[in-house]
This record gives sequence, C-alpha cells and structure tokens, in this order.
Amino acid sequence: MFFSLATAALGFQGAAPMHSSAVKMTIDKQAAGITAPFGYFDPLSLMDTTDPDQVADFNRYQECEIKHGRLAMLAAAGFLVGEQVHPLF
Repeated sequence: MFFSLATAALGFQGAAPMHSSAVKMTIDKQAAGITAPFGYFDPLSLMDTTDPDQVADFNRYQECEIKHGRLAMLAAAGFLVGEQVHPLF
C-alpha cells in the first residue's frame, strides 16, 4: 500500500529541468566489436566521428545490432528446445 502511494506521489512531480549544455559524444574505443588495429568498421570513411548526430546514430545502430543478435540467439535456442520437447507428439 505504501509503495503504491509513494509511486503515485512521484508521478505528480514535475519533470527535471533541462540543461541546455552541449554534450560531446564520441565513439567508445573500448566497445565490443572495435578492434585495436582498425577501430570501428568504416572502410569507405562514410561516417564523420566529430558530428554528434552521426555518432548518436552509430551508437543506436550498435545497440540495435546487439539487441537483434540476442534475439536471434534466443530463437536458435528455441529451435533446439523445440526439437527435444514435443508437447503434441
């Protein structure tokens, strides 16, 4: 009961004030998939690493790729489990 009242009270508070300071975004050099001699894979140099919009897109694409890879691994495990557990026959 207390928890529901506390969360309801927090829902009526205003949003945190937005700060208008510019954030410098960079590509994380220690991220998964970035190798030491080559860095991130961009053979045609299509991405400008100083543009914050392109860096944000790169980070979003990297996050989506990891999410879809995890989903594909879960689907492959589902095929293996489905072969061993037959609920109908």
